Amino acid sequence: MGMEYHQYTDEEKQRFRDEPGVLLKIRKDGEEAMDRIFPLFIKGSYAQTSTVAYMREQMTKKIGDKELTEKLIPEFAVGCRRLTVSILHLSRTVSTC
Repeated sequence: MGMEYHQYTDEEKQRFRDEPGVLLKIRKDGEEAMDRIFPLFIKGSYAQTSTVAYMREQMTKKIGDKELTEKLIPEFAVGCRRLTVSILHLSRTVSTC
């Protein structure tokens, strides 16, 4: 399951009305995905420290500017606040600098 924002189309919304089980499955899949990432929120856990390292690496690559990287990448732990800014927001921020 991707964690990017998804805006449902009119066709998808109609399918939810016609087939109620479809929406329930999407909701349950989302809940299960969140349950699987729970270890990320345990301070100092392997899941958290490795995820922080991965996110920093990815954001550093996408930003591509050392000074901007230092300003944009947060110092707080994963789960303390939002995991990362959205990819769309990050790319727009970098393209305007």
